[in-house]
Amino acid sequence: MLIRVIEITAIPVGKLFSQEAKQALQHILRSFQAFLNQFHVLSGGQSTSIEFMFLSGESSDHIQQNPIRLLSIIRGDVNSLIMNNLVSAITSQLKANHYLTKEFTQSEADALAAIITDISSHSLLAVVKTEKLVTSNLSYTGYYYYADMLLPSDDKPVDDFSALLNNMQHSPRSYLSFQLMPVHMQPQEEYALRDLSNALEQTVRGIYFQGEMIKEPYASAPYECYSYYTHRIGQPIFLYNILIASSASPQPLAAQILSSIKYSTKTQVNVEALEINPVQQIQFNFDLYPWQLSNLLQQYYRDPYIWNGNIVAPTNLSRLPFLVTAEEATVFFRLPIDDGNIIGIDKNPIMDSTELLRDSVVNNDNIVFGSQKSNPSISIDRKSVV
Repeated sequence: MLIRVIEITAIPVGKLFSQEAKQALQHILRSFQAFLNQFHVLSGGQSTSIEFMFLSGESSDHIQQNPIRLLSIIRGDVNSLIMNNLVSAITSQLKANHYLTKEFTQSEADALAAIITDISSHSLLAVVKTEKLVTSNLSYTGYYYYADMLLPSDDKPVDDFSALLNNMQHSPRSYLSFQLMPVHMQPQEEYALRDLSNALEQTVRGIYFQGEMIKEPYASAPYECYSYYTHRIGQPIFLYNILIASSASPQPLAAQILSSIKYSTKTQVNVEALEINPVQQIQFNFDLYPWQLSNLLQQYYRDPYIWNGNIVAPTNLSRLPFLVTAEEATVFFRLPIDDGNIIGIDKNPIMDSTELLRDSVVNNDNIVFGSQKSNPSISIDRKSVV
């Protein structure tokens, strides 16, 4: 297993993309969605993961606010060529959006692993989509099983994480982690989604059977879910982990990320934070952390009514609450841009070395470049240097 760690040392200011905050955030969403599609392709069907982590340290004097570090962790059971391509893709993506980065050395990566493992051992929460059932007299199982889609809102900007990051500075030794693992739809998932989508397309709208109108308007939510994923079969899809850990209590940060997700989505969604048993944490290997935690959630942190023998379990769709498309992932899987409200994180206000300065900056009324010492009447005009 190969691991590479990239630190984001400065974030761009929103005005580099647009004067409008909403437009700037929409640019970031589109950009990260395109990157995730690229990352999925570059993974080539092998075990890889990409992670964004917001890590709160501890102030040395206990007076200043705790520093926040932004990190990207790339893991892969791949050869060095594929790993280099993955790292190149994320660094190019970040550079194109004016994030400043540096890569960790092996010793720095090892030290980071020890810090994350220690913080996780205290208290760990995982945010997941809530499993849902809708009863039905027409379904052979007696129900429809589904989870809400996390679709970015068109009407309002997604949360910029400013409140979350600012509050993390008051929560020493904590982290918020977004992990994605590229996967493909399994044959049984494709079959179930297509079958249910086709069936519900008729019954939600209503069909006549033996002279009687049969309709299931209450099944519109599961139909939208099945239809959404059916239309995206063959497109990039990911298993995800959203993790909050703290040496104190992770509950306040968990409440904020839940609120952030709900605020940023197109429709009302049900997500919840599950507390991970610390005893199960002991077995975790940092190298395999995303996959081990995903497997743990899928096996043990499920709705007991659905999976403990009360009904016929929807085994063909068991992964559904733990999957997201690239579009869904951008609701949480992205880095912040500065809107003037984020404190404690370095900003990158300049696009690049070729950016032209505005006339108001280099105007003679604003800058005096100087005059010849032997003859003060001879001065350097701004036009000579602009």
